[in-house]
Amino acid sequence: MPDNLKYKVNTEQDILLYRGQQDIIIALLKDILKQEQANGYLLAAHPISVALLDIVTSTNAGSPTLIKFSKVINSFFIQNNTSANLFIEFDGAAGPASPVLLPGSSWEKNIHLQSFYIYTAAAQSINAASGIIIRGWL
Repeated sequence: MPDNLKYKVNTEQDILLYRGQQDIIIALLKDILKQEQANGYLLAAHPISVALLDIVTSTNAGSPTLIKFSKVINSFFIQNNTSANLFIEFDGAAGPASPVLLPGSSWEKNIHLQSFYIYTAAAQSINAASGIIIRGWL
């Protein structure tokens, strides 16, 4: 550690003062972290799962399907367990010209969103073993 960053302790009184300051700072940081987690801004040690708002059981065949979470999420996961291409859009309706998630692939991203669109040419099941798996976390 550089000399200019070292804390110089001269007396036992300085040590007690320093420890008291540490305790106050730690308590303040714990309060701030607790409040930030309650607001959904920080990831918890174990991510908190967020449910889909409208339980959609399958995609619309040949038209966009809106996927919406019950609250804004910070992390997102999608897995395409189908044999079809899965098209995804975050800013508008998805279609065949949208970014594609190929069959058997998955994608995880730290992203702040509440809803997005997916598109498949034929109807595909959602959150089923052989379908499209969608998860969101705070």
